[in-house]
Amino acid sequence: MFNAEGDAWMDGLHAAGWIDAYRYLHGDRRAYTWYSPNKGNGFRLDHAFVHESLVSRVSRVRYDWATADGARHGAPSDHAAIVVVL
Repeated sequence: MFNAEGDAWMDGLHAAGWIDAYRYLHGDRRAYTWYSPNKGNGFRLDHAFVHESLVSRVSRVRYDWATADGARHGAPSDHAAIVVVL
């Protein structure tokens, strides 16, 4: 994430058998779930983790800004929702 503590936390989840569902299906494909109001640059801050014993059941993962046209402007939150279908 943004510092060594956040990186260690994510590494710990992986070591304990938890898989990032988005990365499982989409590999290194870019997706942003939040944009800085100051600079407008995007980050993928929102994740869903699935235990390795269930990850084969993940069939779809998408981020949804909850607007009719899929745009983030005018969405009810400044973060995208993550939808995981098992």
